[in-house]
Amino acid sequence: YVLNGESRNTWITPENYREVAVVFGPQFVQRHGLEVANLEGLFMAPLNSLQNALFSRWLSGTLTRLSATFDPPSRDALTQQLLDDCLFILDNACVCLDKGSLQRRTEERIIMARVGEWAADVPDETVNLLELARIAGVPLRQLQQGFKTYTGMSPAQWLRLRRLNSARRELLNPPSVDTTVAEVAMNWSFWHLGRFSNSYRALFQELPSETLKRQR
Repeated sequence: YVLNGESRNTWITPENYREVAVVFGPQFVQRHGLEVANLEGLFMAPLNSLQNALFSRWLSGTLTRLSATFDPPSRDALTQQLLDDCLFILDNACVCLDKGSLQRRTEERIIMARVGEWAADVPDETVNLLELARIAGVPLRQLQQGFKTYTGMSPAQWLRLRRLNSARRELLNPPSVDTTVAEVAMNWSFWHLGRFSNSYRALFQELPSETLKRQR
């Protein structure tokens, strides 16, 4: 991603998920003569599966070489290599968009920014699809297209993942010693306890009862 200093990200990941990131600050970018304005089309633009695979192989290879060598490259040389390779990946991720497509991409980015701001401001609020479309300020069809472009999932799937993560936060910090899994599930609009447990285990690799028991 190229972030503009205003975007807020909400990551939804299982416990013990490991993330490796390469980050270049604005001063570094400017020092190397990169105009952020020229990268506007990459703001919050996801890579496709082939680009992700290319990036993963490159980063894994770089880290492996660093751990195996007795004479690692200088900090400056390594930084330059990382920058060159990252820009190569981003450049290959660019899609030549006509004026109409570029306008749609801009609109979709605005939609996702509105949803992201709402999610960050009220992490405990639950809504349905129509309410989420109202928050985004667009018809449901346009909301679905924006989610498909930027997350690879439907807004309904995203809302379900969000509720599962909210339920996990409550199980990790139960409001009282008498809290039950059923109460937490219903708090987050999961009315079928068996399906909730199955979905929870698929995402977090443990049953909700195990999470609650561990906290106690």
